[in-house]
Amino acid sequence: MFFAWLLVKLIAPRVHIKRTTDGCEFEWDTNTIYYNRADDPQDVGFTRHLRAKHCFAEPERYSMRLWSILHELGHYFNPDEEEDLYAKALCALLPYETATENRIVQDLYYNSPDEFAATEWACAWIKKHPWLSSLFSILL
Repeated sequence: MFFAWLLVKLIAPRVHIKRTTDGCEFEWDTNTIYYNRADDPQDVGFTRHLRAKHCFAEPERYSMRLWSILHELGHYFNPDEEEDLYAKALCALLPYETATENRIVQDLYYNSPDEFAATEWACAWIKKHPWLSSLFSILL
């Protein structure tokens, strides 16, 4: 958890990070990233989406833990992006199996303007800081 904290503080000193047993998320009211080191089955399709929609070559070169933290920081740095609440609600109602097997459903969630902007921010950070990205990908 120390390296996750260090990464967050290097990038956004006013953001807090707390361990959770649920998936990763950013809480606006407290500027807190809730972070779970475990692989999140809900991240299915994320690397495919990085390649296909964000044109990020070889996203698997970086750990999902790094992507998760940077994506949540992307929410912090994009506070004005709107959520597609309809799309997110629809995704939440669908069975897990449907989401894991259906690219259209995955893209419906990941293309929500707030999610897309947060991922774009993460991609840009990795491209701007390749050495740090590789280092933290290992450390996390």
